[in-house]
Amino acid sequence: MSLMLSAAELADLRAEVRGLLPDTAVISRATTTTNSSGAWSETYSAAGTVVCRLDPFRMTTGEQVIAAQERGRAWYQLSVPWDADLRDGDRVTVSSVTYELVQVHDDHSQRIVRRAIVSKLGG
Repeated sequence: MSLMLSAAELADLRAEVRGLLPDTAVISRATTTTNSSGAWSETYSAAGTVVCRLDPFRMTTGEQVIAAQERGRAWYQLSVPWDADLRDGDRVTVSSVTYELVQVHDDHSQRIVRRAIVSKLGG
């Protein structure tokens, strides 16, 4: 049996959850430039600011095997408003710490928040 929410109920839940997002994230998006010899470089610039919540994230065994090269990295779950413009390849900065988006979760219906797995850059 599925739980169907009305549009008004869904809007109310989204508003309630927004109040539980205590931090602010600056979303940065890469632009790629190519020089005359064909070498390319990425530059990140701010693409938006959203309220957020950052929680520690513990990978399951299967995910650890897939990401074995990522040993020692600190993983977090980022929660932002349901309609935030998060994309693969983005970076977010929360409290002066920058994280890279590892995976954006878009595969559920009646989304109340948008979630992503992030990893701290530089350590």
